[in-house]
Amino acid sequence: KSNDLIRLADALQGLRRGLQIVGDSVPEFSNGPEKLENLEVRVLDMAVERLEEALRTQNGDATAQLCGILGQLEKESLVEQFYTKVRSKPLVDLWEEYSPETPFPSWVSTFYDEVTRSVVSECDWCKSYIPNRLPSAVVNMVLVLFQRLQIPCKARLAGAISTSSISFVLDGYD
Repeated sequence: KSNDLIRLADALQGLRRGLQIVGDSVPEFSNGPEKLENLEVRVLDMAVERLEEALRTQNGDATAQLCGILGQLEKESLVEQFYTKVRSKPLVDLWEEYSPETPFPSWVSTFYDEVTRSVVSECDWCKSYIPNRLPSAVVNMVLVLFQRLQIPCKARLAGAISTSSISFVLDGYD
């Protein structure tokens, strides 16, 4: 009820150790693992929700704390998954802001400049707050970004090439 995730994670870790000790030898604790799992799921849901917000706002201290909580819950793998999802969103949004009125070749160089700036910034941020996830978190973010943009990028490139080819041919007949 307190929503104090640190205390909750510590308590769950203690309960897990206690259940491992008593195991199946004490009948009163026979449904303990099931109850513990239900509590862990609830705490995990709260931690993930807060982690998403901390990553979105780049709250480094909260992110580091929540990564520790996920570690206690043995769910550290979720850190990179949510990091990738949340931190790639601004770049996906930038990609989606492209307008056909802007020449694609000049716009795409600006996009890649922003990706480069973002990678440098993300590396610095990760180094400060989640150093054990560097460089893999940033590399995964970039890979997921470009996998997501692969098909739209091919379409835009094809459009840019066909438009520039037509204008090049027409320019020769002025």
